[in-house]
Amino acid sequence: MNTLTFNGTTLTTINQDDQVWLTSSDLAAALGYKTADSVTRMFNRNKDEFSPNMTQVIETVKLTASSKTKGLMAKIRIFSLRGCHLLAMFARTDIAKAFRVWVLDILEREVKTTSHQRTPLRKACDRLAVGNMLISDAYKIVTNHYNVDHIDQIPESKLPEAVAFVYDVILARQASNTNHSKYIDDMHGIGKKKVEETRHAISVIQKALASLDCGIEVIKQNNEKQASVFESLKSQTARVVK
Repeated sequence: MNTLTFNGTTLTTINQDDQVWLTSSDLAAALGYKTADSVTRMFNRNKDEFSPNMTQVIETVKLTASSKTKGLMAKIRIFSLRGCHLLAMFARTDIAKAFRVWVLDILEREVKTTSHQRTPLRKACDRLAVGNMLISDAYKIVTNHYNVDHIDQIPESKLPEAVAFVYDVILARQASNTNHSKYIDDMHGIGKKKVEETRHAISVIQKALASLDCGIEVIKQNNEKQASVFESLKSQTARVVK
């Protein structure tokens, strides 16, 4: 069992259905009543307004100093934080208003949702964890966003918002992956284009070199012909002179 403190009064909490519950005696002390009977009478007058998730009767071991009753099982009425708030609405003590404000604060901070209530959020986190992400990392993204230690501490009223937040993260990651893939494809496209351009340039250079070789060969052949004609004329001139 854990404890809560209100206005200097220590209240022992009972964990029931993963929720924080208080006994009638502790609730009476917090509201400024001398005995638990005051809470019982107040509940009996308005019990039609309480649902099973607000109040229940449980069996527990008696923690009394009497050796005759200590350790025996006893039935006691307990109230969830929602039940405590409703009961405090009927109270007429000076401290009742402050207690109602305190209970609402505790509801936001302490109350835990049930496993069934968290099913949509768990499914969203499962989708977020697809790929290389661990499911524990997916849960950590959510708990860090809501500044809680565990997803069961996210209030029921904020669970739809939490599910929407997870799907926003999923969409953002998908968009990032799409942009990354597009970047890689673009780089491949650019690289392929550069290769083709380089090949074309090499082909142009090879053709130019081939043309240059042909030109050199033509000039060489013309020079050889000119040299042959020159030698022939020189020989003829020499014969005439003789």
